[in-house]
Amino acid sequence: MQFSDILNIFQGITTLFDSPSHIMIGRIGLILLGGLLVYLGKKGTLEPLLMIPMGLGMVAVNAGVLFMPSQMAETVTRGSLESTVAEYISITTNVEATYTEDGKVIVTGPEAASAAHNLAFLSRPDKKNATNGVDVAYSINGKLFTTGKSAGTAIESSPIGANRQGLESSAPIGQQPRERVELVFTGANGAEAFKQLETMQAGRVQYFADMDKAQSGEMPGNLMIAPLVQQPKELMDMQQITALQPIYTFAFGNSLIACLVFMGIGVLLDVGFLLARPFLSMFIALTCEFGTIITFPIAKALGFSFGEAASIALVGCADGPMVLFASLNLAKHMFVPITVVAYLYLGLAYGGYPYLIRFLVPAKLRAIKLPQRPVVKITAGEKLAFAVAGCGVLCLLFPSAAPLFLSLFLGVAVREAGLKVFTVMIENVFLYGATMFLGLLLGVLCEASTILNPKVVMLLVLGILALLLSGVGGICGGYIAYLVSGRKINPVIGISGVSCVPTTAKVAQKEVSKVNPNSIILPEALGANISGVITSAIITGIYVTLIPILEKL
Repeated sequence: MQFSDILNIFQGITTLFDSPSHIMIGRIGLILLGGLLVYLGKKGTLEPLLMIPMGLGMVAVNAGVLFMPSQMAETVTRGSLESTVAEYISITTNVEATYTEDGKVIVTGPEAASAAHNLAFLSRPDKKNATNGVDVAYSINGKLFTTGKSAGTAIESSPIGANRQGLESSAPIGQQPRERVELVFTGANGAEAFKQLETMQAGRVQYFADMDKAQSGEMPGNLMIAPLVQQPKELMDMQQITALQPIYTFAFGNSLIACLVFMGIGVLLDVGFLLARPFLSMFIALTCEFGTIITFPIAKALGFSFGEAASIALVGCADGPMVLFASLNLAKHMFVPITVVAYLYLGLAYGGYPYLIRFLVPAKLRAIKLPQRPVVKITAGEKLAFAVAGCGVLCLLFPSAAPLFLSLFLGVAVREAGLKVFTVMIENVFLYGATMFLGLLLGVLCEASTILNPKVVMLLVLGILALLLSGVGGICGGYIAYLVSGRKINPVIGISGVSCVPTTAKVAQKEVSKVNPNSIILPEALGANISGVITSAIITGIYVTLIPILEKL
């Protein structure tokens, strides 16, 4: 037995040293980070229900990398291919496409005319809109046929289609003449159309390079999960190979896991605190959306897409299910780092917000004791009516986020209707089960190649910024309530509108109790906290609804 054979037995070590230096360092770093998350979870610094499975998953997926068998590697490569790139490969199978520096696409080969016809259509930024500002000039074998028409119109009436019989030979493909078709894209979106095709060409090159690597048995991977596989046939194959693929496909592909967690949160919420002080609670919660609103244009200005910017901005609401739901709908290619950052920063909300409160609210104001207020009794029937009305109105306004609203208010309704069997099932099975698998799958998805995306560093900064701005906005809202009430309301209540239930409400009460043990603000803080969950869901619904519209403009 040779030394190389011994290395192949311990492939985790072999793939570690065989990988590029930045991947090797990333894998080692993520293994250590996973161990740290387990420790911080056990210590109670971070949420143990989430961080312990996440940390172990992170350790396992970055340690357990092997050279995938060729058949499995080919399945992963084919299944991970984006639909547009797959269509591009199909179009360019029998032709060569060259992209020049002056913005021309030169298609050569026996089927160049037909391929150019299809590439012009594939290049359109919005295939539903024929007049999309892309003009195409066609030059066939050196002769200019069409210019100045929009892509949609040109495709349907182009000389390529009209002259195909004269351009193509009935001879076998190998004996057909090599046509040369030039496409020049102009108009408002011409540069975008050219760049889109150029990106697909790069994807084509990468696909065949990956296929060569897969067939040679040199492609690294793991037996946990293949998150990028989307093609139905390959997806069914992977579910019989990778251990966690069925759970990932079932729970993450359709945002089900976010809905299960949200249903569990609904069971835990007592909306009576909100209904007892609705105006104060909703006002505070709205001011705490400052970070989720302001971070969006900042992220867009830094080069993130609309969907990525919205998903990152929602980190400011400190509500993991919201971020998970939005990123799966708006930026699925980046949902792993965005969601991991969101859940890691939940610990920062608990550890960092006390310092923000002390910095922005002097001890004299933190010590304010709220005046004696009458006890407002909210019946279970009123809470149930609120759940039904709230669910109906919000689903009517924001149907794209209807699964979230349904899940939240279903949990509330089950609690208030006294359905103890369902309450126990949702809380003990759905909530804790979904939380465990959420943490485990997020950890398993933290491969070095995913986390080392250059955008992740900016994402970390923007996530902190979003949480900071949300906290500042909430405290500003607390100050406004303090002034409007005649200096009777403790401004610290403002921080509790950040919808990390019940963390921020507990943080607010804890900071107040340190300077005045007789000051009880927890009922008001919980009302704002619960309102924060609802306003965060509304902001998520707005983003999920508006972002696809903005991307078409």
